[in-house]
Amino acid sequence: MEKFAAGVLNCGLQTGDRILICGNNHSQLIIATLGAARAGMVFSLASPNFSHPSQLGHLLKLGQFRALIMFCQSDKAHQLLRDIAPDMQNGQRGNLKLKNFPDLTHVIYADEDHRHAATFTLSDIFTKSSKEAMNKLPSTEWDCHQLGAIQFTAGSTGLPKAVGLTHYQLINGCRIAAQAIDIKRETILCCALPLFRIPVFALAIFTPFLIESRTIFPEPSPLPRLLFQSINKNQCTTLLTNATALRLLLKTSPLTQGQKFSLPSIDTVILLGDRVSTDLLTAIESVMPNAKGIAVGMLSTELGCIPILSDNTTNLVKAVGRVLNGYEADVAPLEKVPANGRRVGELRLRPLPKTKFVGYGPKFEENAEWVNTGDVACIQPDGNIEIITQHKMDLMERLIATSEMVKGVQIVQEKPGAPIIAVIVPKSFNQITVADLKQEMIAICREQKLNPPEQVAIVKDFPRQPLEVIKLDAEWACGTDSFSRFLAESTVEKDCPEKKNAINNCCVAHDKCYEDQKGLKNCDDTFCNCLEKESTGSEVCSREDAPYFCQLVRQFGEQFYNESAKSINDGMRIGPFGPVAPIVPAKVNNGQQRKKRRMRRRK
Repeated sequence: MEKFAAGVLNCGLQTGDRILICGNNHSQLIIATLGAARAGMVFSLASPNFSHPSQLGHLLKLGQFRALIMFCQSDKAHQLLRDIAPDMQNGQRGNLKLKNFPDLTHVIYADEDHRHAATFTLSDIFTKSSKEAMNKLPSTEWDCHQLGAIQFTAGSTGLPKAVGLTHYQLINGCRIAAQAIDIKRETILCCALPLFRIPVFALAIFTPFLIESRTIFPEPSPLPRLLFQSINKNQCTTLLTNATALRLLLKTSPLTQGQKFSLPSIDTVILLGDRVSTDLLTAIESVMPNAKGIAVGMLSTELGCIPILSDNTTNLVKAVGRVLNGYEADVAPLEKVPANGRRVGELRLRPLPKTKFVGYGPKFEENAEWVNTGDVACIQPDGNIEIITQHKMDLMERLIATSEMVKGVQIVQEKPGAPIIAVIVPKSFNQITVADLKQEMIAICREQKLNPPEQVAIVKDFPRQPLEVIKLDAEWACGTDSFSRFLAESTVEKDCPEKKNAINNCCVAHDKCYEDQKGLKNCDDTFCNCLEKESTGSEVCSREDAPYFCQLVRQFGEQFYNESAKSINDGMRIGPFGPVAPIVPAKVNNGQQRKKRRMRRRK
């Protein structure tokens, strides 16, 4: 860590500079992040998977970063930079002078096997270190309330925002969460969440320093396919993940491991971020028989921690838990009178005592007492918090749906900043005017202290088409064997049937790319970009299912595609729905043979 800190300062960067680190759960990413902090720099973590170059450009401009480290394939990373900064190829290493990003002077690739001009490798940074330089590192007795990290919001309601965090908030937020989870010296924490989520990074990385516990990362991927093998091998006691990832891994694990499994070493399961179903809780109990503690919680980018966590009074299916000691939770009322003794409104959180919310970038000058989360929540009398909806537009939709004039309603917004439109199906189409509906919506929304939609559209009915009669441009290709078919049915096919044809076209193109042998990574990248584009407009599908379907295809797609083109065994094999017929041998690049196999299975 100190070797990296000395090296990064010796290559032209200075204490106080900002550095953006993009990567998954790599050990070198941890060293680079801690090393940057040791050098007195302000670090920021982000996902390395950018579907469009402008996304990286937005982060670089908003954070005003002087250095960038990319933990991904260097050719792809360099192309991203070339797309947003064409003058990159003419830059000088350590002094880039880019027109679009004047603050950026250093680009570092973790991939050592590249020859891109004007860039460093991690080895370059380490070789610039020396014992003398390490002895000259800045004193660690700095102001713990100064800006220590910048983290970006998820961007679910607009472009990602840069959030400022202090060293004090990160370290003490970790300490409070660790105490609530009851992490001890003998705890072995298995982390199956991405480190570029700053609350996850703080809990997983700082606890070994604070409590002398251990943290295990099964794979660099945030959705590790060998998660359960890693738990058994390392005898992990605590699992940190989210409900969506665990649900998919539990469903697919009997196939990937080829046998039933049990995880007796796990005694605590922490599920952060997503709602938990009763089916998942039942599955956890059957697979992890000794898991006596199952908790849910809420991540907060603005606070850099896990401020809300469940206890034994929490209904895990309905609520996300209670606010932890050191934090405060309240709601900004949306109704005039609380309902049934409960408080309902927009959830807001107060940072730790002696601290304030630093604010959003690039200036980070708000110093606010409270942070509005944007979630509409209910605080129950016992202190448990239930998230009613994660966006005000959802609440607006629910309120308008209560009108006696409305049969159905959908609130839409083409893009962040665009007008909010209410698409309404009235109960009496020929008797109600737009003016009547506008007046009704204004009255309902103002009563609940919400701004009404800016535009209204009236339709006779929403387009509805049963899944079985949807016409496809090509034969269904999202699943050419029982495993991949199962993945499709458990993700995108289930939650956005109206997108079935568009998504199927992505799958057809993906298969064709494999057959033409255009390169695994290229095919998977193209498929994921297609999936992201075509799932837009279906909130659950685009926000949850499509990204996980993409991740699963990246991890398992080639393996099961190849297995579908050769004989796996001579007898029956087990699929997710019981025994299935053995696959007929065929060449990988023979499209006609694959089509015939699919026809035989359907017959």
